Amino acid sequence: MDSLDKTPRKFQVADDVKDAWITIPRQKLGSVFLFKSENGEVRALQTVCPHAGCAIEAATKKNPQNGQEQLMFYCPCHAAHFDLAGVKLDGVSPRDLDTLETKIEDGKVFVRFQNFLTGIAEKKATG
Repeated sequence: MDSLDKTPRKFQVADDVKDAWITIPRQKLGSVFLFKSENGEVRALQTVCPHAGCAIEAATKKNPQNGQEQLMFYCPCHAAHFDLAGVKLDGVSPRDLDTLETKIEDGKVFVRFQNFLTGIAEKKATG
């Protein structure tokens, strides 16, 4: 928690995976961008583009709406841009970046990790 600021950082998400017989500890589930919003709230965004599932990057790019260079989220597959709140600025993505629930306990950030269907306007969890 203490290492987070307004610059998005990518973190791997892992958890124990259980089936009918065994528990496999610390399996990689995916990744999230974590950062603090302008008001200090911890935000978590999925790193998968809602269009076709490409990996989103956080990079300094030219904002397609105002032409200024700024830090934003970017999908290199189809050149979609998203602001730091995850709001779609341009491109073919059918929706904004997918947000994830967070909670803070004992100075640690916990994320309710989910994957979402791509290519549709509705934010709908898989499985």
